Amino acid sequence: MHWITALAVFFALAVMWGSTLNSASLFITPMQASLGATRAEMVIGVTVKGVGSIIGSFFCANILKRLKVLRVLRIGGLLLVGSVFALSLVQNISQYYLVLAIQSIVISVGGYIPMSIIIQNWFEKKTPVVMGIAFMGSGFGGIIYNWLGGIWIPRLGWRQTYVLFSIITLVVLLITLSIVRSTPFHFGLRPLGAEEGNEVKNESGEQKSLAGAKIKEELKSARFWMLLLAIFLISMGSDALFYNVSPHLIDTGYS
Repeated sequence: MHWITALAVFFALAVMWGSTLNSASLFITPMQASLGATRAEMVIGVTVKGVGSIIGSFFCANILKRLKVLRVLRIGGLLLVGSVFALSLVQNISQYYLVLAIQSIVISVGGYIPMSIIIQNWFEKKTPVVMGIAFMGSGFGGIIYNWLGGIWIPRLGWRQTYVLFSIITLVVLLITLSIVRSTPFHFGLRPLGAEEGNEVKNESGEQKSLAGAKIKEELKSARFWMLLLAIFLISMGSDALFYNVSPHLIDTGYS
């Protein structure tokens, strides 16, 4: 069940990221024409997503303290599917911004953070390796959904494509989140590597000590702000490229 859980996380992230963030650039040009918006107004949606991500990340810890991880994932999954379907119904740019804001909040709360908690609960040894493999699902989802979007949007239109995306996402999440459990103890199992004794305990202890840094102390440290600046600059550069390349290629005649 350990590797089945990791595989379920892989596919859950594939549909969560593939149907939203990783395929969003394909929809900018057709939605722009349909909504009567400018390219600048459409790209402001990226800023809206960023604000939503900040809000979701800020409240994520408090939500996870009050609700079980699996419940957060399941509620978040349903809301995510609803947001993808809602994009097929938007009639103006304000509605577009509203749906994107809700969607980004849901992804921030019900995405990487609860998924990483599940992986850590199931794997005591080589947790970073397993987490990296499982989180590759987000990139895999981008491959699949961009491929499907490239076929369906010209043939069916962007609204119908979003409907199909929401159906695919719903089906996969129903399957994967029905398999996943927050800990292996639900199946009478132990975390993978837990039976290997002291070596695993030492590794686990080291991870706990690293994870126990106090927020107040970190806010005063230069390394925290340098890390924050690095993430900001990486995101600013990659997002600007990510959300503009596909619309530009479509505008110049590529399909």
